[in-house]
Amino acid sequence: MTKLTKSPKNTNNQNKQHNLIRNAIAFLFILQALFIGVKGNHDLLSGKSPLDVIPWMLTQSIELLIKAKGLEDKNKQ
Repeated sequence: MTKLTKSPKNTNNQNKQHNLIRNAIAFLFILQALFIGVKGNHDLLSGKSPLDVIPWMLTQSIELLIKAKGLEDKNKQ
């Protein structure tokens, strides 16, 4: 019976790929947060009521945090 083992080189490549994906996802979360702020600022400058814009921004930010937390929990498992 032959034992299957992972080569250190293969594991190292997988770790690099995993880190690259994690960094890309983190960058996209930051980008999404930036877009939420830019859109909120644009809406305010366009004359929308702050009572409409601020709750929208809070809702979008909370959804983003929930997504990030879910991915963090998934990565811990």
